[in-house]
Amino acid sequence: MPVGSIGKVIGPGGKMIRSLIEEFGLSDLNIGEDGTVSIGGFDSEKLQACKEKVEALVAGDDAGQARRPPYSGKRKQTQKNS
Repeated sequence: MPVGSIGKVIGPGGKMIRSLIEEFGLSDLNIGEDGTVSIGGFDSEKLQACKEKVEALVAGDDAGQARRPPYSGKRKQTQKNS
């Protein structure tokens, strides 16, 4: 996954990653600093479902680049005060 999306999957205070572990009955869910995701469990259907949920969480991220809100102001010329 894109490195910039790691926080999305971990969530504030680890809330999202803990909920994924509980929801899918995982034994392990690790995300490396390089964006590598490791999912461990005993039910292959739940593993696949968790993989799809993680992919959905990060869908649309542009290779980890920060998104900027659209600019709606007017551009004005600035002058340096002497």
